[in-house]
Amino acid sequence: MLSHKKGKLVASDIRKSLFDDLDSGVWYCFMVSGDLGKHDGWTATSIVWERTSDGVPSSPPLFFEGITESSSSIKLQWEKPDPWKRNGIIIGYYIDYKSLDERRWRNIRYQTSENDVETFLLTDLKASTRFKIRVQAFTQVGNGPFSEEIQVMTSQEVLAGVITLLLTDRNFNTSIFDPAGGDPCDICSISNIFLRLYCLSSSYVTVGIDVDTRAYFTAASTSML
Repeated sequence: MLSHKKGKLVASDIRKSLFDDLDSGVWYCFMVSGDLGKHDGWTATSIVWERTSDGVPSSPPLFFEGITESSSSIKLQWEKPDPWKRNGIIIGYYIDYKSLDERRWRNIRYQTSENDVETFLLTDLKASTRFKIRVQAFTQVGNGPFSEEIQVMTSQEVLAGVITLLLTDRNFNTSIFDPAGGDPCDICSISNIFLRLYCLSSSYVTVGIDVDTRAYFTAASTSML
């Protein structure tokens, strides 16, 4: 439980006192007692609980990071703002994102969960594209500051990756798709699986490429089946 003690000594003829340095959206316990003198001690303590009204967060979300999930999605993760700087109840977050060649930010509103760590999957993104992303928390009063921008790049589409590896084999005399050698757990075996899936129809893969390259694709797909 959060605790922060403050005190004030006022003259006996004063019946009001202003505390103007409190945080927004926080419950405070006010305890009042009278000083009876050096030898007589203090009067019984009166206790009153009051909550200050909400304000806007003065801290951004903490530990904001993004991880590439696929060619079209990025997983985002962060923690709520500093408890003493939330200035009320965090209702949700705004997630801004854009590719490096875009001028305007795209915006998503996300409702907060009960977890200490928030996660969100950003979807429908363009493959092989680097995105700038930032997040801000908001209360019923308004929005807090943005987190630092992060940059995350979506992965390449699987078919495009397979074609790239095949062209590397053909033009640079590598043997990524050589079925005769290599560790069965290395990239060759993984790539062979994709090759089986995407090279079954040679007409689909080889449209628009030269005769020699088309012949290589056909031979590679046949040897893998």
